[in-house]
Amino acid sequence: MDICMKRIVSLFLAGLLVFLAACGTDSKSAIKDDKDPKKAKLTEMAENKAEATPAKEVQETVGVANAQAPLDSSYTVCSFDTNIKYQTIDGFGAAYTWYSDWLFQCDDLEGAYDALFKDAKLSILRFKNEYEYVREDYAANAAAMVKYYEAAKKRAAEYGVEPLVLMSCWSPPRFLKRDNDISGKSTLKKDESGNYCYDEYADWWAEAIEYYQQQGLKIDYICIQNEVDFAADYDGCRLDPVESEEFASYAKAHLAVYRKLQERFGAAAPKILGPDSMSCVYSTINFYMRELLENEPDSVAGLAHHLYVGGDNFINLMDLNTYYKDLKKWQSEFYASNALKCANLINDCMVYENANAYLYWSGTWADENISFEAGYLMGIKLGRANWINDTGWRLAGDYYAMRHFSEFVLPGYMRIKCSSKDKEVGASAFMNKDASKITLVLINNSEEEKKYRIDGNSYKIAGSRVVQSIFGDECQSDEKCFMDLGSLGGQNELILPPKSVTTIDITGEKA
Repeated sequence: MDICMKRIVSLFLAGLLVFLAACGTDSKSAIKDDKDPKKAKLTEMAENKAEATPAKEVQETVGVANAQAPLDSSYTVCSFDTNIKYQTIDGFGAAYTWYSDWLFQCDDLEGAYDALFKDAKLSILRFKNEYEYVREDYAANAAAMVKYYEAAKKRAAEYGVEPLVLMSCWSPPRFLKRDNDISGKSTLKKDESGNYCYDEYADWWAEAIEYYQQQGLKIDYICIQNEVDFAADYDGCRLDPVESEEFASYAKAHLAVYRKLQERFGAAAPKILGPDSMSCVYSTINFYMRELLENEPDSVAGLAHHLYVGGDNFINLMDLNTYYKDLKKWQSEFYASNALKCANLINDCMVYENANAYLYWSGTWADENISFEAGYLMGIKLGRANWINDTGWRLAGDYYAMRHFSEFVLPGYMRIKCSSKDKEVGASAFMNKDASKITLVLINNSEEEKKYRIDGNSYKIAGSRVVQSIFGDECQSDEKCFMDLGSLGGQNELILPPKSVTTIDITGEKA
């Protein structure tokens, strides 16, 4: 009897333990599901979508996360490294010179300002010094320049940026030119003793800066002569590397202006970039810069150049970085009239030259070209009868190429190491000061679709926004420009269509 009772009790206790263990397991599962019902539902939805959707469509779907899925080996890895840093970016911008005042007749003036300075975030304004072109102590373009500057300043303040102003001289007034000739084939005049009027030229510059400042324009940088190496039929002034009987010296004119500005303005004097040449070839630029850098390097705040001569060869840009490694470098004027080419040129200047700024030639211009790809960012029609739309202005293809950089790479960002691992895909990456934002620009120059996965090495990607333009060999309209594709896919993957530019705006932190 005792033995039987012991067996019965033992069996009862064993069964009770099994029952309690089963209950404990169910209880833990129920608690886990209650805590994270959204995760369970998302997992279920992702599994159902994966079963119902072809594999290629899943890869291309933006924002669908499936961290457990195996990596697709057909995707090329584009990596960036926040620990390897290069130049600091001063900004992106454009010139507002001829025809810029036409914009004020448009019905949607504020919309035009928004497009340039709020949407594209162009933060450098290049103006033309026309002081005393018409009469003494007066510049006809001052009012227009101030309007552009104030519009840019107001909008840039919304994203914490102070716009920069670069003032360039195409030609000093006639009374300072040989034979009273304002064209680029002329040079500075000589005084009664046969000496070039460098000091008078410097006085004119100082008075011009004071005048524009009194009108409300801040001037951060100047170039004393636009395209000093080109004898233009229009406004210009030829200054040679070495003074001769026929032409004045660029170096002597530069130093005269620098010393006068130091005397007049002290530490508040605008900085001087030189030589603002048409060429980006080192051997040409060196002729103008050598004497200044050897004898008075403080007079040069940086190097400014254009891309009209030599810009189609990245070796020239690499030379500028090699020989002027510690000098600020601005690409201060160029237009492409082809959006894909424009994007490639910006990328080349950033990557090969280590350029601190890139300026397009004309921010606004007479809309004389009916094609979408034109040599200006914004075209303006003068006269209501000629307007092509109800605003009076329109955006051209190169505007979107510029915006792929300018909207996302703000002043103060640093370029960081980036590799596309494909010679047909240009790539550059930029990082803000605290590494909370990364911008990647990928340019697919090939005729084929490219599949990419983004890898930040030790960087943790928390969020992203992908903007893409399919330009083609010639962009016909804005239909496929600046398309917002949402975020990267779950494996940080994306597709680059042929002849396209893609910007990835990343939020995250260093791991």
